[in-house]
Amino acid sequence: MLNSPHNPTGAVYTREEPRAFADLLLEHEHVLVMADDIYEHMRYGGPFHTPVHVEPRLRERTLTISGVSKVYSMTGWRIGYAGGPT
Repeated sequence: MLNSPHNPTGAVYTREEPRAFADLLLEHEHVLVMADDIYEHMRYGGPFHTPVHVEPRLRERTLTISGVSKVYSMTGWRIGYAGGPT
């Protein structure tokens, strides 16, 4: 499971970090990825990179989860969503 931006610092992966992770995942086709993108819109400068952004071939093996409580300041609301392969 990947979490970027990281809580509580807001630090994000550089483009090279998920690229290295993606290269490793391409070697191990049985491994699935769960990307927690709840803080995607809450970061301090810099772009947002996940393994799927840098390696589209991982799309069919990635479940992305997120929600609305953080970005829309809906404290206490547990509304989430996920997207991934069928």
